[in-house]
Parts: sequence; structure tokens; C-alpha cells
Amino acid sequence: MTHIDYEMSNEEYHDKKLHPHISSSDVKEVAKTSTLHWALKQARPRKETPAMLKGTCIHALILEPEKDLIATYDGIRRGKDWDKAKAAADKAGKIIVKPDELEEYQSIASAAFETCPDLLKFVQQPNFVAEASIFTECDVTGLPIKVRPDGLLMPRRKGGKAIVLDVKTTVDASPEGFPRQINKYLYSVQAAFYMNALRCAKIPCERFIFAAVDSDTGITVLHELSELYLKYSENKMYEAMHKLAEARESGKFDTGWTGVNTVHLPSWLSSDDSHPF
Repeated sequence: MTHIDYEMSNEEYHDKKLHPHISSSDVKEVAKTSTLHWALKQARPRKETPAMLKGTCIHALILEPEKDLIATYDGIRRGKDWDKAKAAADKAGKIIVKPDELEEYQSIASAAFETCPDLLKFVQQPNFVAEASIFTECDVTGLPIKVRPDGLLMPRRKGGKAIVLDVKTTVDASPEGFPRQINKYLYSVQAAFYMNALRCAKIPCERFIFAAVDSDTGITVLHELSELYLKYSENKMYEAMHKLAEARESGKFDTGWTGVNTVHLPSWLSSDDSHPF
């Protein structure tokens, strides 16, 4: 059963009690580590780091500036006044930051549009939809899955295909640097997962585009996986999803590591360095 909610808050979407569906973060965890690593992390609360907060603000300013999703508080982040301001922001579904932080994030978002006009054209399209929460079932593994694309260009006509936009704040947005981030954080597996979930939700997707935003300057570059890279990532995604489905069904979560691991002398160490005397 597929359900699409265009108004759901980010907090509700990530609430595992309300929506225990498998997300791209779950699949990336299994692909990077193991089902046991994934299982042990399920009970931990989701933490938001300063970098994540900055990224969330930049996302809001780029994708949904009209919604006024950011509140400001010019004081110490503790005490009764802070608690009251934070509670009010939470109730209104807003992020709360200091005024100077908001000014910085607005500058970065402006630079993103200035340095990447195609990004501005993308979000200004009449068929652009931001932050839609999509819940469905994988027709290959049977897992309940969910995605929340940063942006979607919905098909304009019957038989058309959607385009996904995923905004990433990064330390290096360049054509040489961001591919290393794609590999390090398995963004490629995320792209494959989103395209699969959208297909299962009857919203076939023809392209997945990363908008890499330099978190310091705002300089933005668009990136897209090659057909070969995307196919490789799809295989990695399905491998992880099958492992997760089997572990959930059997109740056996493990690392896949057995016996005593023999650590061999690395090739980069010279044989002279291995002598004790």
C-alpha cells in the first residue's frame, strides 16, 4: 500500500514508532557495516549535530523559502527562556537558530542559486514538489520502505517520469571532490534506493541529481551518477535489503564475521620494519 503525504513534518517522518519503514539510511548502514550494527543502533535516539542543523536550515532556505521554517533566538541556549523559545519553535514546526547563524545560512543559499542557475530553475518549476513523504513496499524484498526526496519534478503528462533533486551540504562540491563524498557516505546507494522506492510507489524516476552545496561558500555543483555507477549501486542496495529482510524474518542479526581474523603485514610496510631488533 502506497501513501504520499505532502505536508508531513520532518520530525514525524523520522519517528520510527509512527513510521517504522526502512529508509535509505537503514540500507546504507547495512551496506556499510552489517545487520547487527543496524539492529544495535535502532534503540538509540536520532541526534542532530550542529552540521546537521546547518544543513537542515540550508535545505529549508533553498527548497521551501516560502514556508518560513526558521525561527531565531538571540540568547544563551539554556535556561527557562531558551526552553520556552525552543518549545514554541517545535510546536510551530520550525528550526531555531541565532540571528547571525540565519544570516550566514541565507548567504549560503543565495550563493547556491547564484553559482548554479540550474538549481534555481529546478525549484521554480510549477511541477516542483519539496519534501514529500512517500511510504510504500519494495516489490523485490517485500520490505516496507519510505523516502522523503528533497525535491521532485513530477511528471507533466501520463507516462512521464520524475526527476529527483537531493541537496547535500558538503566540504567539497567540486567535480573532483564530491565523488569522494558519494563513495564515503554511500550516497550512490541512497540514489538507487530512492529510485526503487519511487518506482514501487508508481512514480517512475528517470534521473537522480545531487546538488552539492559547499557549506562554507555556498558554491554549488550538480552531479549525476553514470548508468554503470547507478547499476552497481542498485546491486549494492538490493544486496543490503535482502540481508535486512532475511535478518528481520529469522531474528538473527550478525556481522558475518567468523573465527579469528589473521592480520597480514600490509604491503606498504617494508620487510625491514617488521623485524623486532
